[in-house]
Amino acid sequence: MSQVLSPYNSQSESEEENIPPKKRVRQTNLQWELKQSFASYEEAEGHVNGLQEFNLRTHSGNGGLKKYYDCKYSRNCIARIYLHLVADSHDVHLYETIGIHDHVSRIRGIDDYLKFDYSY
Repeated sequence: MSQVLSPYNSQSESEEENIPPKKRVRQTNLQWELKQSFASYEEAEGHVNGLQEFNLRTHSGNGGLKKYYDCKYSRNCIARIYLHLVADSHDVHLYETIGIHDHVSRIRGIDDYLKFDYSY
């Protein structure tokens, strides 16, 4: 007497199939303005690295290469910049979003009052 069992099918599996996948939220309402122009890429990159507030994201376009930098403290922050490397010249333009950082900055690392002074 062998008994054949049908495959298990729960309601939760069928409900999961009916749920559409989540779409990525994209911020298309950012307004950009030209802040500064540089004669070379090295000069522009040095300026951006001196700011120490942004992480690099790169995207190539039709009119040249655009290097996007997002706020490194919050992904939802509207403060962003990008370098536009013009295809037919050596000029580099720095664009910045209109708006300021809209998050609370966090203190990173060890506070200065906790550090021991070893310079004696």
